[in-house]
Amino acid sequence: MSESGFNDWRGRAPSPRAIRQAWLVDLIREIHAESSQVYGAPRVHAELTLGRGITVGHNTIGISRLRRRTAGARPARRNRDRCGRMFTEPWA
Repeated sequence: MSESGFNDWRGRAPSPRAIRQAWLVDLIREIHAESSQVYGAPRVHAELTLGRGITVGHNTIGISRLRRRTAGARPARRNRDRCGRMFTEPWA
């Protein structure tokens, strides 16, 4: 790559896609904070599409969350046998 081409690229304004991605990241952070950091990607996607009327793919949300290394709360693990009975101690 030539030096002049690099300098042209570096001084270029952000693309419309980059601007939209930055805007979506801000919205995702806001929704994640409002949910007390509990919502995962499916709920954030539902909030954006159904709650706020924004058209966005579910993979866009998942990828942006991976980049920021945030995740929703995970349910507690339960110890059950094949019949569905609950045990408080894990099997030995």
